[in-house]
Amino acid sequence: MGGRWMQMSVASFGKILGLYTQDETRTPLFTEGITAFPSARVKNQFWFDQGVGTYDPSHTKASRLRDPLLWIMHRCLVYSISGRGNGDTVVNLRELFYMYCLVQPQACNLAHSIAWYFLTSLGRDATSWIRGGHLVTVIARFYGLLSQKHLGGLTAVAETKVIKLSNLKNMHITQKTQSGLGLIDQWGRVWDPDPNRVVAEEEAQASLGGHVGPGADACAGSGSVVPP
Repeated sequence: MGGRWMQMSVASFGKILGLYTQDETRTPLFTEGITAFPSARVKNQFWFDQGVGTYDPSHTKASRLRDPLLWIMHRCLVYSISGRGNGDTVVNLRELFYMYCLVQPQACNLAHSIAWYFLTSLGRDATSWIRGGHLVTVIARFYGLLSQKHLGGLTAVAETKVIKLSNLKNMHITQKTQSGLGLIDQWGRVWDPDPNRVVAEEEAQASLGGHVGPGADACAGSGSVVPP
């Protein structure tokens, strides 16, 4: 940073960024926060529960996930903490780990995750505000590399990506339903967190001679969903 190599502990890194307080770095929230899958068995079981087929971190695509919300979650990860910043739909091991932490839920060590992002992003263009925005500014201020004059002229070098409805359509996970635009799983079935509503929706479609499946027309339209 500023032409110099800097180093600090993960705990200090987390405190500087405001992810943890001094006291929190001494609690299980920090000390027991995981940084990778606990074991290959846990990883395989998670994929078995959430996906279809055998997981291969180099080739398995997000479309193999059963829950369409996980497809969207994966897209958000690709454009944020994963650091890839491209439309590649392959679910790499790091992204699967983050999904595991979010779905289980299982606390991960956030400071380690952000540090991992910075480390693996070296030499590449900034792909999200994690490296091209506020967090870098906080670290630079800590090391005294920015004056108030510098801070006044700063702008983010990476814009937040927006997932538009057209993106969801291209992902083939949207479908017109009687109640509006719905998500569908990889088998073309209307997805809903409430199974009872799914059954009611499918029965209503069947009674009207409608079709719920991959061949149905996806809803076109404009608008956007901004990832968290």
